[in-house]
Parts: sequence; C-alpha cells; structure tokens
Amino acid sequence: MAIAPDRSMVNRTTGSGKMIGFRAYFQHKFNPLHVFCRLRRAGLSSEAARHLCRAYERALYRFIL
Repeated sequence: MAIAPDRSMVNRTTGSGKMIGFRAYFQHKFNPLHVFCRLRRAGLSSEAARHLCRAYERALYRFIL
C-alpha cells in the first residue's frame, strides 16, 4: 500500500517539479486574498473579512514582502 507524500512546506513543488522557496511560499500563503478567503470560509461576512484583510495588508503583509 502506497503512502501519500508529505505535503509539508519543504516538500511543496510547482507544476514543473521545482522546489518553492520559503519566502515565495510564505508570500503565497499569507497573501491578503488567501486570508480573505479563509476568513469567509470561517463564516465572516464579506465586509468584515475585507476590513480585516485591509488592516492586515497595511500592518503586517508589507513586512512579509
């Protein structure tokens, strides 16, 4: 029986099989749009999620770049 591959950050690859760097992975996962979608999925209204993401982008995401 085959074991599913580990999908940890270190093991992530692009479609071409190249490893994604830590910085690129971090930028992608903590992108304000991703955060917005996760907040919406968690049950926040669109307006509340948008306000939180706008504040998040201005206060934190700039420093991640």
